[in-house]
Amino acid sequence: HSLPYLFRSPEEESPTSHANFTYMDEMRDRKYVVICAGSRRSGSTWQYHTARMIMKLADPSRRLVEAAKSSERVKEITSILSSTPQSIYGKDLQPYTILKLHEYREEWANLATHVFTSHRDPRDVYFSVKRMKMEWEVTKSKGGMEYVSRMCGQDSRLAADMSLCAMAVFRENYLNWLSSSSSTLHDMRYESVFDDTEESILDEIRTMIRVLGFENHVSAYAVRFAVEQFYRHRAGKLRAAGNTGDEMRYKLDREWDVPKDEDGDESDDPEYSYMHIRHIENPLHGQSRKYLSPEQVEAVEDVFQDWIRDGGY
Repeated sequence: HSLPYLFRSPEEESPTSHANFTYMDEMRDRKYVVICAGSRRSGSTWQYHTARMIMKLADPSRRLVEAAKSSERVKEITSILSSTPQSIYGKDLQPYTILKLHEYREEWANLATHVFTSHRDPRDVYFSVKRMKMEWEVTKSKGGMEYVSRMCGQDSRLAADMSLCAMAVFRENYLNWLSSSSSTLHDMRYESVFDDTEESILDEIRTMIRVLGFENHVSAYAVRFAVEQFYRHRAGKLRAAGNTGDEMRYKLDREWDVPKDEDGDESDDPEYSYMHIRHIENPLHGQSRKYLSPEQVEAVEDVFQDWIRDGGY
């Protein structure tokens, strides 16, 4: 629990002794069920790992139930969000629970105490969706392909371009999370983290700490350090494995960092991070537009005028 204070900047206000000694009274009875439901291709993985590190540093003794799951695993996700208390020194404590997913379900929103979302310029999202071939992810939404066909079939522009269709479905899920009123909500602007200064990154981390109520217990500098080290560690392991040959390097370049299990499902390895070597490519705002045709840019701007306006893009 001392770790955050070791990395606290001299400019940051030091927590008082009273804050340290009253931590048990202030925090131990609080319930935390955090859902990171950022829109796809909008920095949701970074946001998830940042929130995860905040909770780890806030109370290392508290059991942390953490997972990043595909939304079709409905029963498993509901079970995780309903995690039972742990017993420490004869006292039952709610575990810290954090889950990364994208698709909206009302029953999940009702179980959450905090929801983190994120958004990004739709023109950059369009390129990222096409580059990563993410269109198939729409099938994970509630209602599956029937829902997708109904939604995209109503607009000829979406029906003609599967990437635009996928973005419309992704945005619908994002807007549903934004409108969920049963939890504390924070919406992150992608560009504030990946396109700006170190101070803007720290500001975003400070905001997340404040939203979670840990401002007296966690340093933004400690969280920044922990996330950076985690990413460096995972990227290093990936690159080391990729040096075994061109074929393996090509494979690792496009697959998650931990293999799927024997049934082809997602890994339950605790180090499963949803990262791969090319997880972030062309992250700067507008940089991807040089890879799109004028017609493609125009199509995105035509379909998602409200997205561009509401995001200040």
